Amino acid sequence: MQDETTTSSKIACMRHLQQTQAHSIILELSHLIPEWETPQQARETRHAGISTASHATNLDKLPYNLDASTDTDTHIATRHHAIYLLTCIARRWQPAHRSPASTPLLATLARNIPHAWNTLDDTTWNNDTTLLAQILQAARIHSGHQPKTTRYKCLNCPDHPNLQQDYTESGLLDIYYCPTCLSWWTPDDYATAVDALALLTKDPIPVTQIEAAHILNQDKRTIWKRIKDRNIQPLHGKGKKATYPLQALTTQQHQVD
Repeated sequence: MQDETTTSSKIACMRHLQQTQAHSIILELSHLIPEWETPQQARETRHAGISTASHATNLDKLPYNLDASTDTDTHIATRHHAIYLLTCIARRWQPAHRSPASTPLLATLARNIPHAWNTLDDTTWNNDTTLLAQILQAARIHSGHQPKTTRYKCLNCPDHPNLQQDYTESGLLDIYYCPTCLSWWTPDDYATAVDALALLTKDPIPVTQIEAAHILNQDKRTIWKRIKDRNIQPLHGKGKKATYPLQALTTQQHQVD
């Protein structure tokens, strides 16, 4: 009886989490889709306020391959295609007994999340939510809201992914966060956390020389001298791609077993 109760509780938690994630994606899309520029609009924005063009810069060519406006099965390049895909999802999520809603597309999707979760088979639900995440990724890129990936490493995740920063209207937000575990640090807190973690963990945090210089806010030559003086051996790789344990590169050397 207790096992059945535990299983039911886990299912309820999973249901709540999956529906919450889908709702969060749809909510963010409702803000980003209207800001999604066409390549032509992006060029006009880029030309605004520029009186003379540098010979070294082609202002008609957009960065990050945003000129690639051909939609494919694996590449969502235009707002038109994103809305088409969202419409397809909305049709699959629409209750059979309910006539198509006159409410906006994304509001209809959000309203029908519980029905879709309860009635769709696992494969269809997973495919649709994966597609929603892909649309969100494309919307972030094409509306200028793609987070910046920093050289700072997550201090909590076992694989130490790079932290990210979100863009705001006034520039980059002064918070680094992990896209995996969602832990976050301010710039002032991060260096302190690195040094404290070096005392607490025996697991090496692999970083390159450049990453170490960035994380510790020190010159790359200082990091290289420290590697030589302390005879620190690389964990992986060679040359510029070699990684070293961050704990051994801090100002006060910490032993990594």
